[in-house]
Amino acid sequence: MLNLSQISLWGALPLLLLLMASLAVFWFVDRRLFNIIVRIFCLAVAQLTVVGAYTWVLLHADSWWAYTLWLLLLALAVGWRSARLTRLPREKSIHVALAVVLAVGATCGVLMISLPVRLILPVAAVLAAGIYESVDVSLCAYQRSYDNTQAHRYFLLANGATLLESLMPSVRRALRVTIVPQLQRLAVPFMAIGAMLFWGMIMGGATAPAALVATLMLCTAAFVAAVMATLLAIYFLSKY
Repeated sequence: MLNLSQISLWGALPLLLLLMASLAVFWFVDRRLFNIIVRIFCLAVAQLTVVGAYTWVLLHADSWWAYTLWLLLLALAVGWRSARLTRLPREKSIHVALAVVLAVGATCGVLMISLPVRLILPVAAVLAAGIYESVDVSLCAYQRSYDNTQAHRYFLLANGATLLESLMPSVRRALRVTIVPQLQRLAVPFMAIGAMLFWGMIMGGATAPAALVATLMLCTAAFVAAVMATLLAIYFLSKY
């Protein structure tokens, strides 16, 4: 297991110098882009600090309510971001968040059958991070298709089609764009998020076979969770 005491802060100094050298390039080439990069780096450090402190508290609390609160906050963040990108009304973000909660909770619960319970926090975080992009693009595609096929949808409903049949073109388009990011990761598992998962577990002390099996399980669960979250979000948005 990797501990903070095993990380040499002096050894990180060369990396900091290389970062400053890289930023200096943008300082001379594009000041506006330099300011954006610095702002994003500062924001990332602040967010990681908050998440790290919160995770430390959860791991020490080691209770079901703490894990549930983490999952709810994670899902609400994904739902709010998806609703913002798709320009949905603010109250609709609850529906998206609920879909993410159910999808991540279901897949995470299935994974916990074969994985240690203490891994529920990182597993839920990996699943949520793995599906947020899919949920975003799928809801954007669904909303665009829903707006552009309004006349065709009314025509189908007037001719006896069910609500599901009238929404099928939009649902089909949403599902197509949902699986694109997931398939891209699966096509090159050790060149995308799979590599970070695998080598992250190796750094954490896992054996290579265990890291390989866990990576395959997490990538599969992320694919299932993305499809499930998309279908549930579309159902909630069309129903309510």
